[in-house]
Amino acid sequence: MQILMPAHPDSARACLLIVPGMNEHIGRYRDVARHFSARFIVGGMDMTAHGLSNPVLQKAHQSIKAGALAYDAGRAYLE
Repeated sequence: MQILMPAHPDSARACLLIVPGMNEHIGRYRDVARHFSARFIVGGMDMTAHGLSNPVLQKAHQSIKAGALAYDAGRAYLE
């Protein structure tokens, strides 16, 4: 689950949950989430084994964030 909030969360008018469909991941909805996070608390989650809920993709993400230039995620959907 990833969450974005307005600068002053107490001013949030509502909560919005983004749940992508099959073969999608929450990263594709980044701009939509940022747009609505000015007024709403926005949560987004990946379905099991999609996006960062996939352990191989999570390791790749962490490796790249730590400075690696590449990470072989070719087996991500075979795990």
